[in-house]
Amino acid sequence: MKKQKRLRLIIPLIMAVAVLSMGGISLTTAHLFEQAEIVNTADKGTVENSIDENFNGTEKTNVKIKNTGSLNSYIRVALVPIWRDSDGNPTTLKTDGTYEIMLNTDDWFMGNDGFYYCKTAIPPQKFTPVLIKTCTVKDGLGKEYNDKFFDFQILAQSIQSEPEQAVIQSWGQTVDDSGNLTG
Repeated sequence: MKKQKRLRLIIPLIMAVAVLSMGGISLTTAHLFEQAEIVNTADKGTVENSIDENFNGTEKTNVKIKNTGSLNSYIRVALVPIWRDSDGNPTTLKTDGTYEIMLNTDDWFMGNDGFYYCKTAIPPQKFTPVLIKTCTVKDGLGKEYNDKFFDFQILAQSIQSEPEQAVIQSWGQTVDDSGNLTG
């Protein structure tokens, strides 16, 4: 009888220890999983730019583009010359032959679409090589140009340099083995 009493006392004690042990294991496992949780903090990056130029009222010089984004980027530029009247409205006056421009064709090329392309990808917060060395209005234009002003707009666009397919598909440009645009 004493054996039966002992067994009656031991069995519930063993069961209680087993239940508590399993609970402890569950808590430990849950705690381990909780500590192993990872939060994805990936940044998709930005592709932005700004134009840097010197202008003294009659001449633009040293025009270059800054990659203000967070990704390496290819940059292209459209040059839009416009003659405006005294109210700032565009005129129908021709622009061809009314200004002189010196371009850096060593580091830039003109694409079939009329854009000028910087050959190299530009890192974040860095500048392209100078595109426009100088741009000035010619002297001696006809009287129709009196009281008009020349507005030489520079429109820049950027696209991420990786993957290469982005610039190939979006801008129709090719990339050589060194990562440079080739047209």
